[in-house]
Amino acid sequence: VETIGSAGTVGWFGPCPPAGTTHTYRFTVYFLGQASGVDAGDAASDALTTIRSRAFDSATVTGTYSRS
Repeated sequence: VETIGSAGTVGWFGPCPPAGTTHTYRFTVYFLGQASGVDAGDAASDALTTIRSRAFDSATVTGTYSRS
């Protein structure tokens, strides 16, 4: 299921910091023991609230990215 992300469009776009700056991104994977309860087109913030309420566990990795 794809939701409306922070860019205002459906789907996910990879990290793309502004040129000349460094940004830290956090990626979290959630383990769900049941259906997510998220509907296509939901706002990302609403989807995360729903997923977090149903998550059995999660794991997070942090990455720092920059571009010239």
